[in-house]
Amino acid sequence: MIETLSSAPASLDQEDLVTSDLEITGITFADGDLSRPRYPSLIDHSRAPGVQFEPGIQLIANVPRPFTVLYNIDPSANVIFKQDGNLPVVQSVAAAPDFGPVSGLSAELLDSTTCRLTWNQAEAVSTSTALRILCEPSDRTPTGPEQVDGGVYLTIVHRHEAGTESIPAAPEGVHEDGTIEIRGTDSHGRPRYDLFHSGVSEDLAPDLELEISFRVRAGASVELALHFSVATGSDLHFESIAGQVVVQPDRPEQLQSAASSDQGEKCSLHWVRPAQETTQGQVASFFLKAADGDSGDFAGRAALAGRHTQIDPTIIQPPSCTSSGICITQ
Repeated sequence: MIETLSSAPASLDQEDLVTSDLEITGITFADGDLSRPRYPSLIDHSRAPGVQFEPGIQLIANVPRPFTVLYNIDPSANVIFKQDGNLPVVQSVAAAPDFGPVSGLSAELLDSTTCRLTWNQAEAVSTSTALRILCEPSDRTPTGPEQVDGGVYLTIVHRHEAGTESIPAAPEGVHEDGTIEIRGTDSHGRPRYDLFHSGVSEDLAPDLELEISFRVRAGASVELALHFSVATGSDLHFESIAGQVVVQPDRPEQLQSAASSDQGEKCSLHWVRPAQETTQGQVASFFLKAADGDSGDFAGRAALAGRHTQIDPTIIQPPSCTSSGICITQ
C-alpha cells in the first residue's frame, strides 16, 4: 500500500481533471483480461499488436518537480481500482511483496474508477521505477494470472539530456506493420512516436516526455521495431557497430539483439525473458541514440555533435508469482 494525498475518495469533477499533468482516460481491458490493459486515449495499440505497451514518462529536468498522472477506467469495463480502506493499492514492480510505501509516490482515489498518482523524484530511491496500480473486476473473481500482474502500470525514468534543435518529420507514408515510427522531434527536442496519439505529447509540460514502455511476462519473447522517418536532409541514423545498435549505458542480458538495418534508419529489438518463478520483478531502462552522420556504422567515427535524438525504451518484467503462491509463465 502507498501513502495518500487524501484519506477519503472524492467525486471526479472538472477541477480534478485539469490539475493533472497527464490524463489517461477510458481505460479498457482486452477480452476483459485485467492483465491486458488498453489505453485508447494515449496509445495506438495497433502499431505493434503483440506488445503489451504501458504508459511511460521520462523526466528531463535537472531538478524535477512533482508531477501528477490521472487514470480513469471506462465504466463499461466493469473494473475498479483495488482499495485498502480508502486508499488505492500500488506496488513497485521491482520491490519485494509487502515492501511498504513507494518512496516518492503518493496517490488518491477520486472514485472507484479514477485514481491520481503524484510523483516526486527528489524523494525516490531509483532513477527508474515501474508501478503497478492494482485493479479488480466488479462482477467476478479475478483469475490467477490477473492476480499476478493484472492492473494498470506506469514507468518513470529520470535522465537528463539537453534537447537539440527541432527535427521536422517526413511526409506521412505507408505504416509498416509491427513498427513504431519516430517522426522527428517537437519544439523541445522530444522524439515524436506514432505509438502515441497526436497532441498528447504537445500538451505535456516541456520537462516531461512520453517514452516507449512495454511489459514482458516470464517465458515470453518480444520483438519491437523502431523506424526513423525524418525530413530529407536530416540524415539521422542509429549509432551502430557491426550491425548492432549501440545500447547505453549498459546492455541488459535479456536484450538478445538490437539489429540495425536500412543504413541505420531502423532498429529491431529482440527481448527474451526466461521462464522463472519469482515474487519480485525488474525494470530495465536503456537508450539508443540517433544522430547526424554519413553512415549508420558508428565504428571508427568521432563522437557526433550535431542534431540528435534519444530513444529510451523501458521494459517491465513483473513478478511471475504472488506471495500466496499463484504463478504464471507466458
